Amino acid sequence: GLSLLRGGRGPVGRSMALPPRRTVAATVGAAAAATGLRCHLWRGGGAFPPMLSLLGLSLLCPGLVASLGPPFAHAPPSEPASPTATFELRDGHRMPMFGLGVYQSKPGAETYNAVKWALELGYRMIDSAMIYRNEESVGKAVRDSGIPREQLFVTTKLWDSDHGYERAIAACEKSLKEMQIDYLDLYLIHSPNTGKLVETWDALLELRRRGLVKSIGVSNFAEKHIQALVSHGRDLPAVNQIEMHPLLYEERKDLLQYCLENKILVQAYGSIFYGDTKWLKDPAVTAVVAAHP
Repeated sequence: GLSLLRGGRGPVGRSMALPPRRTVAATVGAAAAATGLRCHLWRGGGAFPPMLSLLGLSLLCPGLVASLGPPFAHAPPSEPASPTATFELRDGHRMPMFGLGVYQSKPGAETYNAVKWALELGYRMIDSAMIYRNEESVGKAVRDSGIPREQLFVTTKLWDSDHGYERAIAACEKSLKEMQIDYLDLYLIHSPNTGKLVETWDALLELRRRGLVKSIGVSNFAEKHIQALVSHGRDLPAVNQIEMHPLLYEERKDLLQYCLENKILVQAYGSIFYGDTKWLKDPAVTAVVAAHP
């Protein structure tokens, strides 16, 4: 399966100015055309909510999960693509197909309002990380939403400097304290960059055992990093969150296939390119934009 995150900011050091809805639609339409995907704009049962565009939440591509064969799973037939539709993870928990990522959203009002508006518009998955420095604002918006906690799916991530068993346990406890919530729905190792993967993974297994997190996973992991866990007899991650969009499909196809075979859900970030000109200027994108003046 492929779960999608939408965020209002781009890569580190680069703010994202979201293009008009027509351009966004044509942009991802071009990517879809390049790989045979079918995408459409989610209209929330009628009028297009303008705040979704502001948040970068406007474009949903069920073709990414429903139109392709392997390595993509089909969307659950009983649940049309929507912010509340879910996938079942390998551990039995359910995870929304779409969510709001708050990468580079400034702590305080910017993050708080983004999360608040997304939840008001129907989103139920919010994705943060220790390194984003906005966990406190995410937690406050979640608590102030009035939505029962069990109806929400909150993710955060362990940063590279906290790899290792004791440091990882302490980091998760700190994130929960920052958010002022009792548990996380998903806790990810943000990257494999600083090693100590097995002992760090053991810490996440322990956090799950204690009930501080429901599901555990990884981010930016290649097959070799997941295999390091397998070779030491550890449980597989429920999720691998990676940059993924149609123009990266060929490059990532083997990893997607590996995750599919091992029932690891792939969660896409950067799924509408961050607004990055590297992708917005791609001939496959500009051709479709030009064809829809």
